[in-house]
Amino acid sequence: MDINQLARALDMDPELYRELLALFIDNSQKELAELREALNRQDFTHAFRLSHSLKGAAVNLGLNGIAGQAESIETAAKTRDAITIDAIAGQLSCEVNELARLL
Repeated sequence: MDINQLARALDMDPELYRELLALFIDNSQKELAELREALNRQDFTHAFRLSHSLKGAAVNLGLNGIAGQAESIETAAKTRDAITIDAIAGQLSCEVNELARLL
């Protein structure tokens, strides 16, 4: 993933894009922790809301892979599929950590 290329694709200043990515990473890490807590409580409505928020933020930053994973969590939350949510959340967490490493 080339951060400068993503910024150019969105017609955005690369420095501003990096700042927005840093905020996205911070918020995503918090939302993923909250998602795991919601999953432990079997609160699929909250899990859906968190994944929807994450998806929207990812789309706005051109992070289509992350957005797709968040959408998969949304779908799994609708069917109360805790196993799928947990698996995808783990993958998503790795992707967000990789994004943080690139900054």
